[in-house]
Amino acid sequence: MATMKFPIALLLLMTCFRVTSAAVTSSKYDKSHYGFMPSDMTCKTLYTRDVSAKATDCFQHMCCCTQTVADCSGNGENLTFIPSLPSSIRFLNFSTNAVLNVTEDFFANVTGLVSVDLSNTNLLSIHPNAFRRLRKLKVLFLSHNANLTTAALQPVFDIRRLQCVDLRYGTLQALPDNLFKANALPDFQAIFLHANDIEVVNMTLFKSLPSLTTLAWGLNDVYHLTSAPMPELDTLDLFSNRLVKFPETCAEDGVTSLFPKLRILDLMKNKLDSIPTSLCLPSLKDLDLGGNYFPHLYTDMFRPQLFPSLEHVFLEYIGTRVESIKPFAFRHPNLTMISLMYNDIDFTIDNQYSDDAFAGCPKLTVLQMSHNYFTEVTDQRFLRLFGRLSNLETLYMGGAGLQQISLRTFASFPRLKVLELYQNKVGSVPEGAFDHNPELYELQLNENRIPTVTEATFSQKLRDQFTWLDLSGNPFSCDCDLRWFSAWLRNNNTAFSHAWTTYNCSNVDQLPVERFTLPDQACMLDHWKLNIIIAVNVIVIIVIVAFSLLFRFQWLLRLRLYELFRGSSDVRRRIIQSGNFDFDVFVCYSSRDKNWVVSHLLPELEVRLKLKLCLHERDFVLGKHIVDNIVECVEHSKKILLVFSKDFLLSSWCQFELAVCLQHVLDCNDALIAICVDDVVTRDLTSSMKAVMSTMTYIQWEGGVGGLQFWGRVERALQDILPTTGPRSAIGVGQHATQRSHRHRHSSRHIAV
Repeated sequence: MATMKFPIALLLLMTCFRVTSAAVTSSKYDKSHYGFMPSDMTCKTLYTRDVSAKATDCFQHMCCCTQTVADCSGNGENLTFIPSLPSSIRFLNFSTNAVLNVTEDFFANVTGLVSVDLSNTNLLSIHPNAFRRLRKLKVLFLSHNANLTTAALQPVFDIRRLQCVDLRYGTLQALPDNLFKANALPDFQAIFLHANDIEVVNMTLFKSLPSLTTLAWGLNDVYHLTSAPMPELDTLDLFSNRLVKFPETCAEDGVTSLFPKLRILDLMKNKLDSIPTSLCLPSLKDLDLGGNYFPHLYTDMFRPQLFPSLEHVFLEYIGTRVESIKPFAFRHPNLTMISLMYNDIDFTIDNQYSDDAFAGCPKLTVLQMSHNYFTEVTDQRFLRLFGRLSNLETLYMGGAGLQQISLRTFASFPRLKVLELYQNKVGSVPEGAFDHNPELYELQLNENRIPTVTEATFSQKLRDQFTWLDLSGNPFSCDCDLRWFSAWLRNNNTAFSHAWTTYNCSNVDQLPVERFTLPDQACMLDHWKLNIIIAVNVIVIIVIVAFSLLFRFQWLLRLRLYELFRGSSDVRRRIIQSGNFDFDVFVCYSSRDKNWVVSHLLPELEVRLKLKLCLHERDFVLGKHIVDNIVECVEHSKKILLVFSKDFLLSSWCQFELAVCLQHVLDCNDALIAICVDDVVTRDLTSSMKAVMSTMTYIQWEGGVGGLQFWGRVERALQDILPTTGPRSAIGVGQHATQRSHRHRHSSRHIAV
């Protein structure tokens, strides 16, 4: 907007803003920084005031005054007239009061006003002579008065010195052709008509305003615009209307510009889908086409022949998906700023979005790419897209899904000063990642996935240079590596004072990072050394546990493997037939079970089955070492029979015999025969006994009438060594069993460890 000139000393600016909703973002990005006037900003109000003076009550606690400013706003129906105020008052804020009608003497108490705000006062009418007393009046705010009509506004446009009027948020429709009288407003510069109900605009209406620089029709329903010569027009705001065609900019000769001084053109949120092949905008610097329908950004779309002075291009919130960006789409020798934010463009698709899309912009210093997709963009692709923008000073890439930063990513931008990478997925910042950006003073990396920052992350020069460094909202791992950053955070109030959110430890229950401390002793070992020590200890523990388990269950494992790979019984039978054995069965038992062996086992096996048993109390060679006796007798026996009992598991010699027997079984491809003569609790068994009882079926002695079945099973287990001469009496087996006990039963069980 062109600056309004007043011969007033100590001029200060005050801007009237409308409350609007905006996307939640930590970015400082603002289009007004690049020459654009937002649609929520109206007349610049200039007034004189002693900046050191304090405001005082100047009317019954309803008006507050300084030397030049009176604020009587917000009193509603309690204040319907302008009270007597100091004669030095130049600016009066009388908004949000109940005025209804501005009478002829309404301003009788404040005749020296330069600016008046009557916004939101329910105005219905204005007396034709209401402003006659205000000979210095230049700025008038009348927004949010829905009952004002163009007829009621006629006295406003009779104010000879008027320069700016704010008529936003009304119900105005078509503006009459005679609204502005010829030569009535020689200094009039700006009119703001946002958020009315205007549909058709004929710019010939403003021909009688020779100084007009700003026309603003944002947030209306304008679908038809008739252009007319406006030699002084600087800003044309048509934000959020229904235009389907680009405004005519050339006179009938096709060469002369209708708007030779137009610098700012806001066409955001209309229904445009193309740019004319011929335009006459020699001075245009700022062009906003965001929110329109441009599915393809074609080569030389903004060529100098159309926009010779273009510097800033805004293509935000495109109303349709941007399907392609062709090579050299933005080629222009004067272009300094491009904004493509909020378009969800997936730059991983290189066949749709050319590597050369931004080529041909030698003066580009600002690039706004936030809220597009760079999730899988590699360093190579990133550099092909942007690597030639060596003059880039400001890069916005927030909310873009960026996952990694390397030493090369930003190395092509030696003049980079501002870098916004908020709300991405960056997992770490390599040491020296920004060493190639010596002028960088503002960096936003808040709300990423960065767990730690070390002293080597940023050089000392950059740390001293930062005026804005935001790393808040990252999942910081508060450990030894973060101690340095915690101290830096505590001691640098300037660079970290702009935090978008908090700095908390992710691993210590939301502890603020600046409060995190660790003693030096806790961090004497480097992190990687500590990891090695932990890993070695874990491996040692695993090995010890593994060996312990192997030792504890060695017999179980060996027997399992033996059962898996053991040969057939025929092989063992041939070995028995061809071998030289002294005994048929080696009996391994506790001496406390001698009575059972003598009274039950011997009669059945030696008397009835004619087998020769080896009993250590009877058959061991006197004078020979007991170990040698055990080994030799086991080796010279065809079969091994174990008599398990509670006494057996308490005897160390029995356990030794069992170990020898197991080894013999494994070596000779044989099978053990196990008998339990009483109830043995599994948890009390030794590992070798558990191995036997969990890998093979054993016979449980319970005596009684079931003796026939018990001894029958024993006989079947010894089948391959029984003599083949003569039949054996089955009745004898039953008689023996019956004689031994009428009180017990027998069963065969298989116990799992």
